[in-house]
Amino acid sequence: MQNLNFNDGQITIMINGDESRVITINPTDKNMVNRFISAYKDLSSLEEKYRNVESDTMSAQEIESLTEMGTDASVEAIGKLEKISQTEAEIEREGRAMVDKICGSPVSEIVFGDTNCMSIAGGQTIAQNFIDAYAAFLEPYIKNEYEKAKNKIGKYTRNIK
Repeated sequence: MQNLNFNDGQITIMINGDESRVITINPTDKNMVNRFISAYKDLSSLEEKYRNVESDTMSAQEIESLTEMGTDASVEAIGKLEKISQTEAEIEREGRAMVDKICGSPVSEIVFGDTNCMSIAGGQTIAQNFIDAYAAFLEPYIKNEYEKAKNKIGKYTRNIK
């Protein structure tokens, strides 16, 4: 079988310097902007769900009742804990889906591994830290490719008046 090779803009990058955590992306994909816009729209509903979970915390008394197995209070506390846990798992799945959407491929497993992407690091979620770092990473690539294209187009349009 014959093979056709061309520059499709794909690059391979390591996550946090870990050679076992590698993703392939196209940093100049024009659809990236649409994916970012769509993801940021989704982010507001995700943040609202996250706020609701944060406000639905357990009291010290409820946590203590978990050790009193079989009591009505422990059964009620376990039910509340399960509900919170299920909601947090749903939020985390949505956060991972958002990262996958932005990158245009399923990268969240490589990026976050077993860590919950909605965990806090540096005052914001790990997912938001990744999105911020990803956007900053993309910017010079986009500018560089724009300049290359502008120079190539300029060769052909310089003499047009």
